[in-house]
Amino acid sequence: MGRVQARESVFKLVFEYCLNKERDEELFNEILEESKDEKSYITTLYDGVIKRYEELCNDIAENIKNFSFERVFKVDLAILLVAIYEI
Repeated sequence: MGRVQARESVFKLVFEYCLNKERDEELFNEILEESKDEKSYITTLYDGVIKRYEELCNDIAENIKNFSFERVFKVDLAILLVAIYEI
């Protein structure tokens, strides 16, 4: 698994977190089993987004113009969370 696939896996995990507001350990462990080379990257990125979830959401909300944060689709939010955390 390369970095692109690892990032896609983190996106799936973060999207799940956006929907349920809790960490899905079963899905997380499944993804880690599939990704032999990128376990550290996936764990660091996923844990970082969850740990800073509120802060990242506030950053997104502060920078939205003419649109409310509540209207942001969860898919878009998950993409933004991963991207902003990586930056």
